[in-house]
Amino acid sequence: MDLKVVHDAIDFYCEKSQLGFLSPEQKDAQLDRAQMLRFTELFDNPNEYGKGDSLGRMHYAKSQKIHDSLQPFKKTTSFVTGNFSSGVYTLPNDYLHLLSMDINIADANAPGGVTYQAVDIVKEDEWSERRKSQLIPASATRPIGRLIYTSSPARAVEMFPAQGYAGTLNYLRRPAKPALSYTLGGASGREITYNSGASTQLEWDDEEVNNILFKALQLCGINLQSGEVIQFFQQKDVAGV
Repeated sequence: MDLKVVHDAIDFYCEKSQLGFLSPEQKDAQLDRAQMLRFTELFDNPNEYGKGDSLGRMHYAKSQKIHDSLQPFKKTTSFVTGNFSSGVYTLPNDYLHLLSMDINIADANAPGGVTYQAVDIVKEDEWSERRKSQLIPASATRPIGRLIYTSSPARAVEMFPAQGYAGTLNYLRRPAKPALSYTLGGASGREITYNSGASTQLEWDDEEVNNILFKALQLCGINLQSGEVIQFFQQKDVAGV
């Protein structure tokens, strides 16, 4: 769905002539906040966990629909030994959530001379025990990793044994921030001429754009102090239509 259509929908529902004016930049900011709320909702929102549940009501692993909705943000990148400093690999700037990580292992008997070993990403409370475990020993061909922050600060994966590795990272990246490109003109000097090609569009499918629009309208309603707008789109959000 084109970003200008989304902006026009915000104007229509918020009745800007009566409730106030939202600039294109304000609309883009609310849409970005809304899409990040939707992203968290789909991937794994801790607030959705019921008592004793290991997964939330909505979760990345629960349905094909959620996989499809997040498909535009799945990204794969390769890394080499030179990417590591003391066994620490700094994750890409657009990284949000880790899906999987594997390393390449030379194997003359395998197709292409390489086999692939998944990196076992462990939690903080497991890190010390796994490094000295004799039952499941960590090695250069079966390393473990943990997510950390470096001093930059930047997100990174610390590997054990601490050395360089070559392999592949699969992750979910951050959605691009929407940005409507326009110029002002006309007799009033405030008439907007939209530039579609120079705009940064929402990357979601149309169905998800509608969900994001509903969330953005709730945020816009708060900004415009419109209880009616907030209530109406909260109902839409709960109903999922």
